[in-house]
Amino acid sequence: MSLEANIILSLLDVQLWIAPHSNNRRIKEK
Repeated sequence: MSLEANIILSLLDVQLWIAPHSNNRRIKEK
């Protein structure tokens, strides 16, 4: 795999990791 593809996949991984946590925070604020 190319370095660029590796970076893109890691960024997507981070977004998948962060998304549920930010959703939980929004629910608690309401």
